[in-house]
Amino acid sequence: MGPRAIGEYLRRMRERYDGARMEARGQLLDEMEAVTGYHRKALIRRMHAGERPRSRRVRRQGRPRQSGATVVGALRVIWTAAGYPWSVRLKALLSDWLPAAWHLVCAWPVVACRLAAYQPRTSAHGVLYQVVRDHL
Repeated sequence: MGPRAIGEYLRRMRERYDGARMEARGQLLDEMEAVTGYHRKALIRRMHAGERPRSRRVRRQGRPRQSGATVVGALRVIWTAAGYPWSVRLKALLSDWLPAAWHLVCAWPVVACRLAAYQPRTSAHGVLYQVVRDHL
């Protein structure tokens, strides 16, 4: 039995388990143990647990990101035009490319300030990851 089939089986058994008396619950647990191969205690936890949400919202720890979609878009334009340099080289190229790319970027003063504050080593996993992911 695959994981999906076991999950579906346990959902159906939970309905029977919730409506059963104490003696019948023991028999249902014996049956579920034989069918799924799960330990009895694990099955009891599954029967008593509420429905899990489909997706969990992952909360980022640490400082919030300073770069929005416009900054990532501007960085993507410059990164593509410069021939996809790595993060430290991109930081060195930004001072040369910013004056030439100003017409491609909306909200220029805000984006220029954010790009000037771009830190290659710490941002390589944040901003450049977004740029590379969107590029692929």
